[in-house]
Amino acid sequence: MAKMQLKAIKKDYSGTAILHDINIQIDEGEFVVLIGESGCGKSTLLRMICGLEEISSGELLIDGVLSNHTPPQQRDMSMVFQSYALYPHMNVYDNIAYGLKIQKQPKEQIKQKVQKIATLLGIEGYLDRLPKNLSGGQRQRVAMGRAIVRDPKFFLFDEPLSNLDAKLRVVMRKEIKLLQKRLGTTTIYVTHDQVEAMTMADKIVLLDQGHIVQTGTPKELYDHPNSLFAATFLGSPGISLIYGRIEREGGVAHFVTEDKIAFPIQNLPSLQENQEVILGIRPRDIHLSTEAEGLKMDVLIHEYTGAENILYGTIGNNEISAAFSRKEPFENANTLYLVYEVDKSHLFDAKTKQAIL
Repeated sequence: MAKMQLKAIKKDYSGTAILHDINIQIDEGEFVVLIGESGCGKSTLLRMICGLEEISSGELLIDGVLSNHTPPQQRDMSMVFQSYALYPHMNVYDNIAYGLKIQKQPKEQIKQKVQKIATLLGIEGYLDRLPKNLSGGQRQRVAMGRAIVRDPKFFLFDEPLSNLDAKLRVVMRKEIKLLQKRLGTTTIYVTHDQVEAMTMADKIVLLDQGHIVQTGTPKELYDHPNSLFAATFLGSPGISLIYGRIEREGGVAHFVTEDKIAFPIQNLPSLQENQEVILGIRPRDIHLSTEAEGLKMDVLIHEYTGAENILYGTIGNNEISAAFSRKEPFENANTLYLVYEVDKSHLFDAKTKQAIL
């Protein structure tokens, strides 16, 4: 088994609370991503899980066993750091083999394991090289090989791709996910990159200022954010936010902006007359329309990414972004008329910043 449960975990430094009531269930074979802005406590939480930081209060259960005070070397976890943490004076073979040598495993057995892992990671031709003679991607593979070769119950990754260039990050995140699926090892992965979280995770744990904001699958967090923070953190291009208030007429709720533009919304029973709300619209839920049916958008910026057209502009005084197929012609577009999928839009209370259901 390789399950983990965090119950009401807290972390204090000299009386200052860093993490507050962290509750997470991690199932066997699951790929869990901890994500949030810098300073939210995600790396501290990972270090508490592996035993490099003490838990101030709460319970860490590993396979049902209370493990708050279990020494790091007895938790059966391997960690890959942001800095790779390779021994500069050792070649690739010795870096990967180091943990096995400490365990005093037979020399021939170590050789077989290192060769197998090196082949799996595509670095079998670099076993004699020192880290300084490797590229960033090759160093990351060596760091992963050192973690994998011990066959631990848990893999822990602390922002492992942040030192790589954009193209290599795409390659490595695919390789890490494929490797995790092949090995079936329970994995906890820390990142601040929402694309990594969305593409790699089975479960996302979104943190803000030491609190868990929302937990769920990437689809759940993207389609059903429980707060303004969750809605704005995930998604690229970012969600458009339009501020206004509710007007009710004949039992039907209408959303009107400060500049008196009416945007269609879902008629939720919980909406109150004059309630200040924020309407959120994802760029890919917007579609082209006719002048008679759509909202007029004045185009300010047009970005062609190759995969799609991204347009930034305004509807009245309200900023909005929209994403369309790369096949749509927008080279000289100054004005567009748009509609959006109302059932996929989001409403948030302007005061509490929580989703309105």
